[in-house]
Amino acid sequence: MSSFQYTRSVEHEPVATRVNHQPASLLGITSSELGFLMMVAAIVFVVIVIGGFFVGLSFFSPLLGLLIGAGLVVFGAGRLRAVKRNRPDRYYMHRMWYFLAKHVPGVAGEIVMRSGPWSTGRDSK
Repeated sequence: MSSFQYTRSVEHEPVATRVNHQPASLLGITSSELGFLMMVAAIVFVVIVIGGFFVGLSFFSPLLGLLIGAGLVVFGAGRLRAVKRNRPDRYYMHRMWYFLAKHVPGVAGEIVMRSGPWSTGRDSK
């Protein structure tokens, strides 16, 4: 027989509340949120550059697009931080889906929109 005794170490256990969450990467937002903001900023940049070429500001439009895109990322990160503060995880995503289901036709099938008691479908005897 072995005299080895297994003891659990508290130091090596993961923190259960943070296992499935992304860490904050920049300005208090996660990498997926930053990717979304960068995508919006890229779309704004392309629109400003193409619009600048048509208007005649071809020299200043790329610089203007970069400045507005960077400002959009910083402003959007601050706004997302304010929306996420003291709320449950993924709160703003659920609010966005709820808004889309209410105001955009065809999205309502994606989210359960029901109030009232739920039943299990079984008869109680």
